[in-house]
Amino acid sequence: MKLKHIISATLSCLIISSCWDWVEYTAPTTEAMTAATDEDGLLPQEGTTLHLTLNYGPVTKWEPGHSWKWYRYRVFVDGELYSKGIISEEGYYDVFDIPLIANDSHSVRTVTAEGSMALDFDSGDKWDEWHKLYEARQACLPDDQPLQYAELENARLIMRIKGKQIPFVMDKNGAAEAFKRLFYEHAVVFRVQVNNDGIPFDWSSQGEMLNYLRASIPQYHDENRKELKAGEVYFGYYGFSICLKDQDISGRSYLSTIGHVSPESADLLYSLASGAPYGYTDIIFSLENKATDVLVEWAYNGWDDVYNDLDEVVAFATCDDENDAPLFHYIEPGEYLRLTAGCFVPGESIREHDYVFILVSNYVFTDRLYANGDEPWNKHFFTNYTEEKITEQVNVAGFTLDHTYYTRKYHIDRELLDLYPTVPPAAMT
Repeated sequence: MKLKHIISATLSCLIISSCWDWVEYTAPTTEAMTAATDEDGLLPQEGTTLHLTLNYGPVTKWEPGHSWKWYRYRVFVDGELYSKGIISEEGYYDVFDIPLIANDSHSVRTVTAEGSMALDFDSGDKWDEWHKLYEARQACLPDDQPLQYAELENARLIMRIKGKQIPFVMDKNGAAEAFKRLFYEHAVVFRVQVNNDGIPFDWSSQGEMLNYLRASIPQYHDENRKELKAGEVYFGYYGFSICLKDQDISGRSYLSTIGHVSPESADLLYSLASGAPYGYTDIIFSLENKATDVLVEWAYNGWDDVYNDLDEVVAFATCDDENDAPLFHYIEPGEYLRLTAGCFVPGESIREHDYVFILVSNYVFTDRLYANGDEPWNKHFFTNYTEEKITEQVNVAGFTLDHTYYTRKYHIDRELLDLYPTVPPAAMT
């Protein structure tokens, strides 16, 4: 009797402990690709979306764990690789969309797609052979209609940021071609976050734009990428990003390379990584193209208004360096001075300079106020401002663009004078 209890207890422990290893293994049981639209058996010339559907089902079922097989695909247009990607999260994409751009030619083209499943679960190290999923033909332009994008073959992407113009050379793939066409004949303004590693798209504040980019740009990523290279433009699930320095990345990074900075502008781009992070700012993307020649050169990125809250005239100047000779402006009591925040060219604003010089009739600021100073008078002047976001619509080459900028209001008041250790001019030696 005692032996039976021991055997029963042992078996119970084995069963309980083995529960922790139970896993539900799932894999695509069916795979299919369809097009969102077609015209009389042809994919539309202006482009469409290919839908890759994977129906996952259990191949071995245990509980409560879960493991699945990865899936990869690639799409060819007339035999040339157009898009490629990996689906590594089972159930995350019920239907995976692949944008197909317009056929900008006078010849019907053939679109084919292939698929392949991983041999192991939760791993992309070994794969089954490629097999055909889909084949269709895409309509072309009428013979009497000119090509729309022929001039974009060697077009460069231009990024304007903080008054600087930085060109990028585009790669030859479907993702890069789609990216270029977004800026054909017009420029687009994006909100980005600049930090010491790169310039990523701010997806949290531009949800609709991110959805548009995802629906327009096919993936073209390298499943074996282990690092990001300085100067390259990438596109991924959270939008585009510009890398400012080489970075090792852990695991796999499913990013599509769009292009890389022009060699002559590499140092200018990398200089954005030096010093304190910029934070959020607006950039403008456009194409450098002789045929279209549409480049937006904003003359300003807002204004800094300096208010004189005193009862006497104030002389005011901004300076790049503490040894610069200041160019003074005079502000009457109750009035304000408007300083342009530069964009295409530098401005005179406070936000663009490290130092300001203030002269009041009965006081002399013996040292210039320093934007990064910890003293109470520096903090009072440089941080005690209000900011207003302004968006105006501007017509550029027949296209209406949103120009967003920020206006700041600074104050020269009695509290600033009381905080600063000033002395009357007559007492100075």
